Amino acid sequence: TANAEWPEQELPKNLPSFINAFFEILDYNTDDAGERLANDIFAPDGVFATPKKVYTGKTEIAGCCTERWAGVKDRIHVIDKVYTCKKDGSDLLMIG
Repeated sequence: TANAEWPEQELPKNLPSFINAFFEILDYNTDDAGERLANDIFAPDGVFATPKKVYTGKTEIAGCCTERWAGVKDRIHVIDKVYTCKKDGSDLLMIG
């Protein structure tokens, strides 16, 4: 998100670092990636929807990264533009 274009309206100050943390976890295949997603990003009853599967709750989310990295050599997410329709930043659309 370092070079992303953000909405002009003021959003929560921690939002860019939160989004960076999310994509950093997804981009680097570390042994603790699933646990970090489950503990640092998602609520205990959170839902992580991917194109191939939906993971619900801490246990499923914690186990998601092993199978998501199967057959993937490299992965990098780049966000170019961020849109929101709510002042609190709870509804975002990211293009990248």
